[in-house]
Amino acid sequence: MARTGQKMTQRQVAEAAGVSEAAVSAVLSGQAAVRRIAPKTVEQVRLAVQKLNYRSTRQSAGKKLNQMVGVILKDRVQHALSNPYYGEIFQGVEEVLDKEDFAVSIAKADDRFQTGKVARLLSTQKVDGLLLLGELSQDNLRWLSEFHTDMVSVNFVSGASMSSVTFDYRASRILAMEYLASKGHHRVAFLSSSLGTQNSLQEEEGYRMGLRPPAEPIMIYAKGGDIDHGREAMNAYLAANEKHKLPFTCLLGESDTLAAAAVLAFGDHGLRVPQDVSVMGGQNYQLPGLGHIKLTTTSLDKVEMGRLAARQLLWKIRGESSTAVRMVMPTEIIERETVAPI
Repeated sequence: MARTGQKMTQRQVAEAAGVSEAAVSAVLSGQAAVRRIAPKTVEQVRLAVQKLNYRSTRQSAGKKLNQMVGVILKDRVQHALSNPYYGEIFQGVEEVLDKEDFAVSIAKADDRFQTGKVARLLSTQKVDGLLLLGELSQDNLRWLSEFHTDMVSVNFVSGASMSSVTFDYRASRILAMEYLASKGHHRVAFLSSSLGTQNSLQEEEGYRMGLRPPAEPIMIYAKGGDIDHGREAMNAYLAANEKHKLPFTCLLGESDTLAAAAVLAFGDHGLRVPQDVSVMGGQNYQLPGLGHIKLTTTSLDKVEMGRLAARQLLWKIRGESSTAVRMVMPTEIIERETVAPI
């Protein structure tokens, strides 16, 4: 183990790992894949870096800031900033960074993630830190960690070593189920995006936990979290079941998007919301072109979520905080027009 305060070099990392200095340089600059460095070599370098507590010159010294933050968008959010949920989070991020004179560079975690724009920004040390907006794959998270760049995850949790600002999706669905029970709804169906993300799994778990015996879960899975996939899944379900003898009195959507899709599908089959069936959403955001659907939903302050994430990252960049902190946004019920008591 290196002595406290002792400056380590890439040559020492190479010697400890038993690899070439060029290989160390490639791994630490995020160019391992481009330079075709063997996975075993990458792992040897990573272990040596941890053992020696190696920090780059820029990290070790009082680093000069570039006043630039990278925002990484998860791959499944194709148009993240036009998505009302992520758009509001980004509004809060931008508000804080603008006040502190930090610019923003946006990139998406797509197939070229480890060789494209993000790799160039990190290898040339153009960004001072990263905000990870939406859940990234474990492979991409491991790759990012090799740069030893300050990071904060937003809307998902990535282990105990990274600060995060998130929302308790499980508790949100339990709260929704308690609210529906207070309105007399004990037979509740759940419309899920079936994407298998951290958040969608927590949502489903909260729904199941909120069911009161003898009620059984009624799961309806869409192939995606957008309006079209949600409407398609609900139309298929309604076509296969007697619409006037549904086994539920309310449908709970994983999100406002899927809840609105359900409202449209019920309308397709001549069912009125909430007169014939109730619908409840989650996350409380405006859907373009669907303002006439006044969803009862759960809500969180997404703009404040973005502000908190940006502030956390700036504290880390400036050396004001070295502790990983997990912040969880509170939730509340927003009553509108799509849930009727029974």
